[in-house]
Amino acid sequence: MTKKEPGEAAVPADDSVEFVGKGTDETGAHFAQFAVNGTKLAPTPFASIANRDGFFGSLNAAGAKLFQISSRQRFLAKIEASSPRDTFIVATRVGWHSGTSFVLPGRILGQSRVELQQSLGHLPPEMLTKFGEEGTLQEWQSQILPLCAGNSRFIFAVCAAFASSVATLLPEAKATGGFQFFGEPESGKTTAAIVAGSVWGNHLPPDVDNGFLEVWHSTAAKLADTLAAHADVGLVLDELSYFSGDVHQAVMQIASGAGRQRLNQIGRITYRCFVLSTSNKPLWQYPGSVGVSLGAVLSRLTDIPVPTGGAGIFEALHEFANGSELADALTSMCHAQHGTAGPAFIEAILNSERDTISKRARRFRARYKKRLTALAESENLKPLKRPLDRFATVYAAGRLASELGIISWSKQEVREAVLSCHLDALRVASVALPGTQASAGVSASASIRLLDYLKKHRRDFLDLDRTPLTAPRGFGSAPGYIAKMKGQTWWYFPAERFKEIAGGSRPARELMSRLRAHRLAPKGKDLTVQRPIFRGKKGNKGWRRVVAIRARSLKRYRKLLE
Repeated sequence: MTKKEPGEAAVPADDSVEFVGKGTDETGAHFAQFAVNGTKLAPTPFASIANRDGFFGSLNAAGAKLFQISSRQRFLAKIEASSPRDTFIVATRVGWHSGTSFVLPGRILGQSRVELQQSLGHLPPEMLTKFGEEGTLQEWQSQILPLCAGNSRFIFAVCAAFASSVATLLPEAKATGGFQFFGEPESGKTTAAIVAGSVWGNHLPPDVDNGFLEVWHSTAAKLADTLAAHADVGLVLDELSYFSGDVHQAVMQIASGAGRQRLNQIGRITYRCFVLSTSNKPLWQYPGSVGVSLGAVLSRLTDIPVPTGGAGIFEALHEFANGSELADALTSMCHAQHGTAGPAFIEAILNSERDTISKRARRFRARYKKRLTALAESENLKPLKRPLDRFATVYAAGRLASELGIISWSKQEVREAVLSCHLDALRVASVALPGTQASAGVSASASIRLLDYLKKHRRDFLDLDRTPLTAPRGFGSAPGYIAKMKGQTWWYFPAERFKEIAGGSRPARELMSRLRAHRLAPKGKDLTVQRPIFRGKKGNKGWRRVVAIRARSLKRYRKLLE
């Protein structure tokens, strides 16, 4: 028996904890709330009580004294015998709840008719702590926004950071999917993403340099928790090029907003969350995915190119010597000023008439769609419905943020920035995907990769008729080969090089079938054919198996995409 210290209260171990209430979450799963020595704890899922070590460990960490098996059994029996009524609802994700409250880690904005409590302990802690504030809204507005003026991608990024919370207010609006800035490395894309993330927060050390950003690899590995931590806020992802998995499958999964069903959930939650990503190359240059059409991928995540003619992603340097210096200045400012604009935007919405906000947002969306459609038609461009809806929401979010005093840009600046991003996205897609933006399947993606490779490298192909090879050594070092055979000119590739161009073995085979259908490859079933490659060899010793395709104009090869 443990000896009591002088003055220690004789409180029975199982009486130090009270079962004070219960409630349900968004899926109807039940939660219990306990108080330890009079202090209420965060709601606990009923399902987790079965994990006794973890459950009692959390109670004891809060000051309970439930160590012995007998005291734990008495406590569990006490829970089973009690039947408190539901007195609260539980938020297991951030974002809007019941239309009148907005949950952020550690605080709830607005009021709910029924008591609303958070249960976010299942989410990665680093995704919760990054929602902190640094500096003031006025400092964020006066230091960061002026340097974004004149830079369409930065204005768009900030407006996109408000868009998830607006989309949720409009049942007819698409609330998943997103956008991707792509361009050369070190062109400033990550800086634009950091500026967007400064609306909501910044990671704590040692990840402070990442701003509010997450990375593709870890996001795909823990999708449900990542989406729950960014619902109605927006997810900023950096550098898709470093992701080693199936890119198209990952895009479809993240853009669906559907998380896995946790143990304590009755149903699966769809998280409303726009994505802003960066990449060194557009989606159509990544390997295709079996069973996923390229058109479906492009309609979920819209590629927005870095603007041409500027200093990387920057169109206005604001007296900085170059884009690198401006990027460094903006990044430093975002680390020092962040996390104030998003909550201020939500509070401004909560303090306004909800019907008025919704009507204004719908009006802005309708105006944008009408204007974009007219401009696209004048250039013979074909906007897809899903991206058009998302761009319209970004524009509406920017206009609302301006009217509510969160951003200082004029309505013309917001409109021109969003239109610039959207039209540039349509233009670059029309070049890469002429005739359609919804080409289907793996072979379409492989065709795009081949076309892109030919555009970049065909002038560097080694002409075997002018510069004959005499030995196998060195074959494959050139990007491709060109030679005449029976009066026709052909391009040759080693099989492995062609597979690399197409994005894998299966895409290469499907691409070859497509090439044969367009009479751009020899008849047959094999990927390769025998062709004379080396001079001065007897018999067929100078022949090798290669991938052979007709040396024709790129216009002819673009027909593969129709």
